[in-house]
Amino acid sequence: MITKEVYEQIQKNKTHFLLFNSVVLFAFGAAFFPLVIPMTEGFSLYLFSIYIIVCFYVSSIYIGLYQKWIKVFISVLLINSAGLIGRVALEWGEYGISTYLTFPIVSSYILFVPFFVTVLYVMIKKVQHNKRQLDTR
Repeated sequence: MITKEVYEQIQKNKTHFLLFNSVVLFAFGAAFFPLVIPMTEGFSLYLFSIYIIVCFYVSSIYIGLYQKWIKVFISVLLINSAGLIGRVALEWGEYGISTYLTFPIVSSYILFVPFFVTVLYVMIKKVQHNKRQLDTR
């Protein structure tokens, strides 16, 4: 977990951290699209675990940026979708990407990542809240 001092720095430099989160989500949304979806050809458990760690750090930074979980969900949904659109635009017409462009795969990817980051955001925030309550006793 990130310390209180780091969250104070995030509060002071919101635009820098929001830009960092946006770039990370955009890049990972584009680069890891077919590689982190289980039950598809090309799935890599190693890359999936890296993606989970990245989502953990992104959600930790979002705690310092936003107070409401719905803002986290919407921002991750939009940025991740933009990354996926960028990936599809760059590889349009190639057979490798066209095999993954079915409605169930694309919709599950677009909805899974924001849902996962939001769940991590809520869990981390709850743990920090409980920790603060224990420290005040």
